[in-house]
Parts: sequence; structure tokens; C-alpha cells
Amino acid sequence: MDNEGYKFVFIEIPDKSKLSMVCSKLMIKHPSIDYCICYGGGRTSFSLRTRKEMNLTRIHGVNGHKKAAGAKFKRPEFYKLLMEEGVLGWVKEGQRKSTQIVVEDYNGGLIK
Repeated sequence: MDNEGYKFVFIEIPDKSKLSMVCSKLMIKHPSIDYCICYGGGRTSFSLRTRKEMNLTRIHGVNGHKKAAGAKFKRPEFYKLLMEEGVLGWVKEGQRKSTQIVVEDYNGGLIK
């Protein structure tokens, strides 16, 4: 679960051209998943996909469409931070969106 209570998965897809298809099928087979974060090729960017009524661009540093968005990593350790130490930060009410990726650790502190 992320800091907004959404259930997500993180997957790596070696063939970037199949990213949308794989993510779509994953979420059809597992309707409890709200969105997925995907690697599609190199270690500098990632994509987010959802089939639900939610706006993925509310996540700090993420741009694109509400249901199909993406962002660039600001540092190579981001994969490790996301998987081992925290979750992506969503824009809170009254807060301005940051252009950088914000990862919140489980104690509520920010990791940049």
C-alpha cells in the first residue's frame, strides 16, 4: 500500500513495447491492484498504469495522463528506495506538486 492507501505493484518488463499490454492484463487478473509501476527498458524512467478511476499525475514528479503516466528517476538508487524503504508521495490537499520524485519512508520522513 502507498501513503494514500492504494495497492500497487512494481514490475520490470524487459520489452518496453509490451508494457501497456502486460500492465493491463495484470490488473484485469488482479482487480485488487489499483496501479502498477513498471520498468520498461533502462534505469532512468518508469511508467505507471491504472484501470481505475484515479489520477496518477497527483504523484510528485509524475506527468502524463491520469491513467498512463511516467517520470524520470532523479538518481540510480530510486529503485532500491522504492522497493526497500518507502513509497511514492502523493500530492496532499493544499500542497503544490513537486517536479521531483518524492519518496516517503514508513516513518513519515522524506527521502530525496
